[in-house]
Amino acid sequence: MRRYFLSAPRFLILIVFLSTLCGNLLALNEQLMPLSVQVARGDTLYSLSKNLFSGEKVSPQQVMLAYQRINPTAFKRRNINGLYAGVRLMSPTLSEALRLAPREAMSEVRRQNELYSIVTSEASEEVLALMDRNVALDSRIAELELLIRAKDGENAALSRRLTSLSTRLDETDKEVSLLKLQIASLDLQLKTANEIKVVDEDTSLSAVPKLNAENSISPQSQSAQSETGLLAILILGVVVVSLLSFLWLRRRGNDHNSEPTHNRASSAGGRESDKRASLSPNIEPELQTPSGEISQEDEKPASETQFENQEVMYGIEDPDSELNSNDEASEDEIATKLELAYAYSKMGDMESVRKILGEVVGVANASQRVEAENLMKGLLEPDDGRDKEE
Repeated sequence: MRRYFLSAPRFLILIVFLSTLCGNLLALNEQLMPLSVQVARGDTLYSLSKNLFSGEKVSPQQVMLAYQRINPTAFKRRNINGLYAGVRLMSPTLSEALRLAPREAMSEVRRQNELYSIVTSEASEEVLALMDRNVALDSRIAELELLIRAKDGENAALSRRLTSLSTRLDETDKEVSLLKLQIASLDLQLKTANEIKVVDEDTSLSAVPKLNAENSISPQSQSAQSETGLLAILILGVVVVSLLSFLWLRRRGNDHNSEPTHNRASSAGGRESDKRASLSPNIEPELQTPSGEISQEDEKPASETQFENQEVMYGIEDPDSELNSNDEASEDEIATKLELAYAYSKMGDMESVRKILGEVVGVANASQRVEAENLMKGLLEPDDGRDKEE
């Protein structure tokens, strides 16, 4: 029950809303689509006009004249008072009724009423002819009004068409503007690409002489590298010759200051001189006397001045001023042999290194023997590694 009382007001509101909507639709339909009225006997134009637009600010006289303009053949002698019975009248719209002002409509109705009273009382031929002409004019006016309606419809259609064309024209203008922007962008890109192409061509053309110059310089650089390698080999040979010269000069000093060790030094010097002779043909071998002693007058080589200059160049002092005893001379000789062994190891002459180390181990002191043994181990380890690889 409670639910019914709650839904009843809503239902009533819905009914009122629908009725209002239907009324508005009917009124709109009456305005848009003209209605027709069947004239019965006893009906007057005034009675049909006063209730057509109820509630609107339009007078019955305006509606009467609108009926007359739309339906000119329904009136006798083109007078609002001569309405035929049984005809169907097309109802005018509100805009058609408002075409005449209320004062003008009142004046026209009064004129037609006076004219109808004169016609009915006297019925003169002139008045009848005038009324016939008015009827013809009214018919023409009605035709023109129909033509105006048609033209208005055509004008409305043309106006809509013009609006559509204007819209399309605006869209076309926008598309043309976008195309112009795209064309300008493409032109700019093409110009940039051409500039880049020209720069690349210039760069490639400038790179060709550089490549030719590099190709022309490369043989010179190769020859320079080969000359550098030869110079390095020459310097290494000079160093080896200097070491051998230093050893030879020191041995001479030892032989001059110590007679007891002469035989051992001469034998070692003989072996070393053989090695020096095999390494450098420019170094002359030792010259010994028939008795086995070294003669200072006979041992003056032609290159002694050269060796003395090399001693000054490499900072080698005179061995006569350094060796004061036989023990010190022996230790210096062994140290020199060790240096010579290191030099042969750098040159890759392992056989000479082994011979020199064999001589050093027999006569060296404890520290020099350890150094010689370490060098011998270092030489033996690569040989063992090569044997394992084979």
